[in-house]
Amino acid sequence: MEIDAIMLLANRKIYIFILPSGLLLAPLRGADFHILPGEKALQKAIEAGRQTPGPHTILLAPGRYFNESAIVLDERDSGLTIKGEQLGAVAEIFGGVPITGWEHWKGDIWRAPVPARRRFFNLIVDGQPATMAQRPKAGSGFGGGARKLDNGAVNVPPDWRGYDYSDAQVFAFIGNNWFSEMREVLDAKPDAEGKLKVDAGQSAQFGGMNDRFFLRGILEFLDEPGEWCLKHKEGYVYYWPKNGTPADHLIVRPTAERLFDIHGRSPQTPVSKVTLANLSLIGSDFCARWYLFAPRQDGSTPDPLQQGLVFGENVEGLNVSGCKILAAGHSGVWLNKFAQDCVVENSMIIGAGFTGVYANSFMPGEGPFASAQESYVNKGHRIENNFIYDCGKYVGGGCGIQFYQAGDSLILRNEIGQMPRYGISFKGNRWGSIPKNMYGHTVTFETHFDYLHTRNLKVIGNEIYSVCRNSFDFGAIESWGSGRDNLWERNAIHDLDQTISWGGFGRFLMPDDASHFLTIRGNICYHGAGGDASVNMPNIDEVVENNFFLDSFMNCAVFLYGYAEPGGNYVIRRNIWDPDCIGNKYGPSLARQSVILDNGFPRTIGQKPAWLNGIREIDFNLFASPRKSDESVMERGGDVHSYFGDARLIRSKPDWDITFRDYSLAPDSPAHKLGIQPIDATQIGLKPNFPFDKLAATRRRATEKIQAEDYQRMHDLHTSGGTGIFNLLAGSWAKYANIDFGTGVTKAVFQLINPKGEEVAGALASAELRLDSPQGKLIGSLSRGQSECSVEKTGGVHNLYLVFPAGNIRSVDCFRFE
Repeated sequence: MEIDAIMLLANRKIYIFILPSGLLLAPLRGADFHILPGEKALQKAIEAGRQTPGPHTILLAPGRYFNESAIVLDERDSGLTIKGEQLGAVAEIFGGVPITGWEHWKGDIWRAPVPARRRFFNLIVDGQPATMAQRPKAGSGFGGGARKLDNGAVNVPPDWRGYDYSDAQVFAFIGNNWFSEMREVLDAKPDAEGKLKVDAGQSAQFGGMNDRFFLRGILEFLDEPGEWCLKHKEGYVYYWPKNGTPADHLIVRPTAERLFDIHGRSPQTPVSKVTLANLSLIGSDFCARWYLFAPRQDGSTPDPLQQGLVFGENVEGLNVSGCKILAAGHSGVWLNKFAQDCVVENSMIIGAGFTGVYANSFMPGEGPFASAQESYVNKGHRIENNFIYDCGKYVGGGCGIQFYQAGDSLILRNEIGQMPRYGISFKGNRWGSIPKNMYGHTVTFETHFDYLHTRNLKVIGNEIYSVCRNSFDFGAIESWGSGRDNLWERNAIHDLDQTISWGGFGRFLMPDDASHFLTIRGNICYHGAGGDASVNMPNIDEVVENNFFLDSFMNCAVFLYGYAEPGGNYVIRRNIWDPDCIGNKYGPSLARQSVILDNGFPRTIGQKPAWLNGIREIDFNLFASPRKSDESVMERGGDVHSYFGDARLIRSKPDWDITFRDYSLAPDSPAHKLGIQPIDATQIGLKPNFPFDKLAATRRRATEKIQAEDYQRMHDLHTSGGTGIFNLLAGSWAKYANIDFGTGVTKAVFQLINPKGEEVAGALASAELRLDSPQGKLIGSLSRGQSECSVEKTGGVHNLYLVFPAGNIRSVDCFRFE
């Protein structure tokens, strides 16, 4: 007879079993439970632990643990540790149940029965989120023949009008591509003219949905490997495996939007000191509608969308350590409202629908509080030594780490890559949009900082790259309406390219409006292209010092201005721009109006601001150019000591392979005389003790479709908002890292598109496939008029370079090998 076994691990080696009848032999005080995979085994161990005083430890044997509903912990579970007994997170806890009963349907598509009327929006295949059937295909454009009619309707082409849209959604970017929403389609069938009603979201204040949208969840769109579709009314899920049959894969349907719901009864009775360690936590659900905040609730997340695979509210001392967090429908870890002194460390978070880690609290003026001090309830966290990758799967504003009205925390030595918008983001509310009376107190500009809690955040030693890949107006580290006194120090930011509008708003470091009293120091920023500035400076007492901006193509060095808030008392000193930014200017900056603080309100002080009011110090900077500083700066005494010429920077690796560790100052660099200090790159990025193999986790198979825009580095080309690469100049190249060619491939197939996103039948010029460098081994070449070519048999794992020796004015959408 099969049982769920729970063993008591004590010196006396007493064993306790929970039998199918539910009979439980009471454990000893402080007992450790050792459980084996089985139905409801973990939940039964939690219930058993509540019968005697703790703290308890539940050890999970290697294996798979499936859950029909969220695992709920409350204040009775304070002190509980749930951990895998073996290193490597080989105890796997799933936020759902396996799908069985697969049958061949037609072509390469299989189907299986699932509970009728139960919708789900995230299918997990081998620990990864599968792609819901969509058009256009992922990474291949927007619209696909459909067009927007207004904010609440789309028109579909004639050949789509007979389809069933009962499970359909519209993913749409909003207004100026700052945000996105997931909209439900409200009609099961379009009308005779092809009109489909779509819910109107909550984004009218930003212009509603724009033309960058696609439809998903229509069975007829399921036409390539890796896609799935649900027909919830008939009770079937459909899937096209990437290889083999469904029996060759573990396919799980999620059953809740949270896997762990760690929830104290109230802030006065929190759950405290719960630890999740050495576990694989896999899969939670997304939702039918994901929408923006309401007007005047800027930066917040609507209550129903405050979700995480690991969710904590009314919680103190939650510790998530050494875990893999995979395929979260919303965020990997969500720390909500009252949450203090929590830790996420040494973990790998991949494939989340929204963010990797989110700390979220009350909007200013809301909540059961009597004062600003009482309302500061989300704070004291440490997010350290995590690998956070490929999030924002369902939310175009997704990022690695985001804080809203949460502060006094340390974000240290994380590696963050492949995000649609930011790497790290801090949100709050600025003076112009918060209530002027809160908790019975009149609020002035000077006192409003008491109500802004995204403050005293130290962002140190993080590596951030390949973010901002599908949005506009961004930075790798960003803040808007945050509180004061934040520090961004010794971070490495690289391979940050403008993807929507070349030359438009995009900066390595983006303190946006109302990010006052911020210090940006000792960061290494390199390989950026197409943005309008290296760093943004619109704030009061913002300091930018001793940063290295290297090997980049930006419109200007610093975008310096006061905009929606007072700005001034700027400091820009001891920074390096090498090679120099275009134009060698600090902005459009000082040619624009600037504002200063005047009794709590912005006051314009003219086209060229008074030196002492607008700028405190600009000097001792190094520009790798013989040109002089912006004249308006020098007229006011700035850059008196700055150096314009060769920075004497040492690069120990070639451009195509350089990292932040490979830059240093030569002994005779003029930087030393300017007082510029070397940056200790050994204290940046993941620590040597990081417990997981990130390369194995992010390896891509050459035989699966590779989106052209998903490069890790590029030279002399543009990307186009998640839809391919274009403007391919002679000698341009794109690097695709960590590609697994298996035992060998012999053919490459390209999909080529023109600037309108329409597929074309061939290239206008040649392309080369090279291994491990742009000049590396040539394994194949695409000639004029071709869309496929033979490849010298190639196996193993390599960095692949797609090189365009003669340029190519058409776009490359995607490619794969056979």
